[in-house]
Amino acid sequence: MVALDLKGQGPSFSVPEAEKRWLEKVRAELEGYFSGAKNYPDFENLRLEVPNFTRRCLELLREIPRGEVRTYGWLADRVGSPRALRAVGRALACNPLPLFYPCHRIVAKNGLGGFSAGREWKRLLLAWEGVRF
Repeated sequence: MVALDLKGQGPSFSVPEAEKRWLEKVRAELEGYFSGAKNYPDFENLRLEVPNFTRRCLELLREIPRGEVRTYGWLADRVGSPRALRAVGRALACNPLPLFYPCHRIVAKNGLGGFSAGREWKRLLLAWEGVRF
């Protein structure tokens, strides 16, 4: 909600209490990840509106420990479609929350591979976790 200040002070912002609590949870989860205390930020009851194949791919990403990587082939095997490497890549490209579902930990068998936010961000996130490419 934006409240206009008609006395010339500029706009002021007020956030409802429920949203303040949610934003505080987001802040705490991100601080936990960036401090190294958490494998990935997490929220209970987070529901994604994505196809089942994509959901299975994203959920499996949470099994990869911080500071480790796996290949697209590993993920395709785990999701039950060992030859579906391109489908896995497309599913990861649709990841709406790349820190919450750490798709940066999936790499090509002979290189970095892609990332929805760009390869430089992928390198930065991996470096933050102690992985060098």
